[in-house]
Amino acid sequence: MRTTSAVPRLFVTTLCCATALFCDTSRGAIDFSPTTAERTLEGSVFKQLIFHEGALAIAYEPPPGWRYSGDRSSIVFTPPDIPSARARIDEVELPAPQPLDATAGAALQTQALTLVPPGAEKIAVVSEEQNPIRIHAQPTYEVVIGYQLYAQEYRLSVLYVNVGTTQLRFRILARKENFDQVHRLFRGSLCSLQWL
Repeated sequence: MRTTSAVPRLFVTTLCCATALFCDTSRGAIDFSPTTAERTLEGSVFKQLIFHEGALAIAYEPPPGWRYSGDRSSIVFTPPDIPSARARIDEVELPAPQPLDATAGAALQTQALTLVPPGAEKIAVVSEEQNPIRIHAQPTYEVVIGYQLYAQEYRLSVLYVNVGTTQLRFRILARKENFDQVHRLFRGSLCSLQWL
């Protein structure tokens, strides 16, 4: 009787171990500590940053000349010769996959408003847009907020994309007079994001 019950227990134990190994290869948090690489296309060389998500690599080509500084939780970019401008990529874990549709807009707007710095005045939502671009074949949602801080007018864009249970946030901050240029360059570069 022991031998017959040991065989099923061994089978169940082996099956559980195999399942645990399979689940262990699932996606994890993105490590934004960048390594550098290059991509060549028709004789032109493009500089890439490589992030890691478990065993996966994510390639990204920032706008040319932008400086960057990253760690495990986020990466920040600064454009040359544009004071007070910066962009940032980070992530938030979601309890479950969530669609980025029109019904999510109010919650995303509220979340974006929490990213305005303390002490800001004249805070207002300037625009919202569903699917301004696609990232990793996923829909996106963007909220742009205007505010005033120390007598300067600023614009803050927060672009959201949900990949499984991970929500990526792409933030762009600049003075109002520089925002369109910085926004166009950074948001345009996000199409280069590739999960390898």
